[in-house]
Amino acid sequence: MDMKEIARASDVVDRNRFFAEYLPIQTEADASHLPPGRTVTALTFAICGWSLIEAPFECGASSGDTWLLELVVAKLIIIAVGVAAIADVRFARGIFAFICGTSVLAIAPGLPFEFKHSVAISLLSLIECTGKTAFVIVFCTWADARTQAIRVMSSSMRGIGRRMETTSRLAGLMGWNLDE
Repeated sequence: MDMKEIARASDVVDRNRFFAEYLPIQTEADASHLPPGRTVTALTFAICGWSLIEAPFECGASSGDTWLLELVVAKLIIIAVGVAAIADVRFARGIFAFICGTSVLAIAPGLPFEFKHSVAISLLSLIECTGKTAFVIVFCTWADARTQAIRVMSSSMRGIGRRMETTSRLAGLMGWNLDE
């Protein structure tokens, strides 16, 4: 790319074309460090599915109608937020991560006591805790990596913008017509 093309790219009309043609959005090395959003989506599917698989076992432990109503509402909330997270609704993945994190904090301390009463139910709870913990870890890693990538990209774009303004001024001083 010669000086004339750089100067032309700094023109307001052609700036988007320049960024699309000459600047890579993300290098392969950066992409290998980001956990893919597919992992978050797969874990969301798994947690929602496990919630439905576990529901009959939780119904067996119920002691009344209010417990059953609470169980149904809780499952509907998890499924609704999970579907919203899969559909990539704004803030849904963060809300789903919060629900998973609080669920793990509520269930994990009781796991040793569940092993004394029933090994089968404690294994179901252990699988649930493992899946939700994995989701929270992957989500936090993925969200942090996305935030860092956005920061790096915006700072590099600011630097490029300053260089482009300087190049445009230089082209004007040299008498180049950038409207050709």
